[in-house]
Amino acid sequence: MKPLIPILIATGLALTSPSLRALAPAHPLEPSTPRTVTVSESATPPVVRAGLLQSTLIVLPAEEKVANVFAGDTVDWVFDGGHVASRFISVKPKLVGSSTDIHIVSDHGNEYTLQLHEVSPEEDTHFDSKVFINAGDKAAQQRLTDLPVFVPAADLDKAKQEAASAKAVQVAELKARRDESRAVPLPVSRFVAL
Repeated sequence: MKPLIPILIATGLALTSPSLRALAPAHPLEPSTPRTVTVSESATPPVVRAGLLQSTLIVLPAEEKVANVFAGDTVDWVFDGGHVASRFISVKPKLVGSSTDIHIVSDHGNEYTLQLHEVSPEEDTHFDSKVFINAGDKAAQQRLTDLPVFVPAADLDKAKQEAASAKAVQVAELKARRDESRAVPLPVSRFVAL
């Protein structure tokens, strides 16, 4: 009689391997060269081609940083904006053929919407490895030249501390001037009034 454990393991592997093959892409995925998309509030959101378990980097304009990200499917897609404010977002699909949308709000108040689509079951298996975003609306382009609307809390705290320090220095200088003006004796006149 053959041992039972190796038979169970061999049977389990045979049963699971077709399901594992169903999760794997039919063709090897290939990254495309970086491309630029223009996002406009009045136009249909551009489609970003993502590859299964491959990272696609979304890059905001140089003047902006990511303030917040909203997405439709946060179960089958991974979104990572890092731990510090930057202009980069990484997206990665976990499910073959899945699609979702992503809404990015920048620190300048601009809003960018993109459609994400996983491409491994398609004939063309090129996926976007890096996507640069351009603001398509004149109002959005104008906001790029303005100061940021949203700032990280750490930057705000630092600015408050710097303002408090500057005010303390100013108060100390004014007090020193007042004390100095009181301590200086008045010159005595050599002339006597008649």
